[in-house]
Amino acid sequence: MKTKLWILVLIVVAMPCSVQAEPREDIASLLDAWHLAAAAADADAYFGAMSEDCVFLGTDAGERWLRDELRTWAEPHFAEAPAWAFTAHDRSIKMNDTGDTAWFEEYLETGMGPCRASGVLTLDDGVWRIRHYDLALTVPNELVDALEDLISGLAEGD
Repeated sequence: MKTKLWILVLIVVAMPCSVQAEPREDIASLLDAWHLAAAAADADAYFGAMSEDCVFLGTDAGERWLRDELRTWAEPHFAEAPAWAFTAHDRSIKMNDTGDTAWFEEYLETGMGPCRASGVLTLDDGVWRIRHYDLALTVPNELVDALEDLISGLAEGD
């Protein structure tokens, strides 16, 4: 009996096993590739990483696009590289209990200065897709009053 048990153990240990990447690593890789696609002006890769019903919130109050609306608006930007270049750091990714939804936040170095973004991804037919992305400028608190004055001046036509 011991011999049969050892043979079974050896068979199980010797069997090839597939090691799947940690979902957070897959998501981080997708987000990094997504930012690189914008830097390379690869519209197919960039918009292909987003779900059909993805909502993208830009930094301007009027910038709320569904994926295809964003693609139409961004077409001139993707005519040559870079469309835009964001470098992410300090990213945090959280998963739901079933492992098919993830929330993230990241800090970004951009041509607009430092930004922060957050978003939601879902696992659709085994592929992670960005379903919601919210890009925000970071404004130091000591500049908020001056920024508010500037914004209200624009609204008044100054």
